[in-house]
Amino acid sequence: GDMPAATEQLKHFHQMKTYYDRTYAIESALAEEPLNTTLRLELAEIHLAHKHISAAIATYQALMRLHPNLTVGYDKLGRLYMNLNMSQHAIPFFQKVLELNPNAVEAHIRLGWLYTKSKAFDKAESHLQTAIKQMPQLSLAYHGLAEIYTQQGHIQKAIDVYQQIIKIEPNDAEARKALHNLEGLKRSSQTTR
Repeated sequence: GDMPAATEQLKHFHQMKTYYDRTYAIESALAEEPLNTTLRLELAEIHLAHKHISAAIATYQALMRLHPNLTVGYDKLGRLYMNLNMSQHAIPFFQKVLELNPNAVEAHIRLGWLYTKSKAFDKAESHLQTAIKQMPQLSLAYHGLAEIYTQQGHIQKAIDVYQQIIKIEPNDAEARKALHNLEGLKRSSQTTR
């Protein structure tokens, strides 16, 4: 007699049935075409949408075994580990992406972020500088670089980077705010000397 609970259970049942129907259909197709990359990626995304993380990981791992030179599997698994806050698990996958494609700017950005998070600032800076060389207008890489300098206490370097960001993206409110704060910090440290 509990209609709201019954409705919720029915909704949950339909979601699970859809999930199982879709995964079964793709797995059946993969039995016929085991090397089909698109189907494996779709299957992993379905697993992720239904929070079946271990199945998504297994699907990406299968993709990498079948296609060891395809960067997308490594990239997707690295991103998944990033989303799970498992930085140390993510790093080797982005390194593999760069081994296969040294010009993969996003992998450099992600490694820059991951290394910054683990306080490996030299590695982070190196990856972000590489991304900037490849895409000089990529403000995201500059934001990462400014963050590194800020965390290291290199205020003037951080200020210089934020000024560069504003040249690239004049409407970047985050960069303007950070620049304002750092300039204030610099002024206050000069007056206390």
